Amino acid sequence: MQGPHVLIIGRHRRAGAWGNGLRGAGVSAIAYERKMRAYGFRSVRNSLNAMRQTVDAGPMRPTLQRLMLRAIDRLPPFKRWMAGRMGRD
Repeated sequence: MQGPHVLIIGRHRRAGAWGNGLRGAGVSAIAYERKMRAYGFRSVRNSLNAMRQTVDAGPMRPTLQRLMLRAIDRLPPFKRWMAGRMGRD
C-alpha cells in the first residue's frame, strides 16, 4: 500500500512508538475509509431502488405518497413517530 498512512506508521515504528497505540491510528483510518465506502455504495443502491420503485409504480403512487406525508405532517402523534424513525437502517 502506498500513501501517507504508510509513511506515518513507518515513522512511528522507527521512533519506538509502535507499542504505544499509535499504530492503531493508521489501521483505524484505513478501516474507517473502507466502512465509509461500503456505506456510500449501500446508500446509493438504496436510493436507486427507491427511485425505481417510485417511477415503476406509475403516476398514482407519488400522489398517494405526498398525500400520506401531508397527513402525517398535520397529525402531531404520527409526525413524532415518523421523526423518531428517521435515520434508522
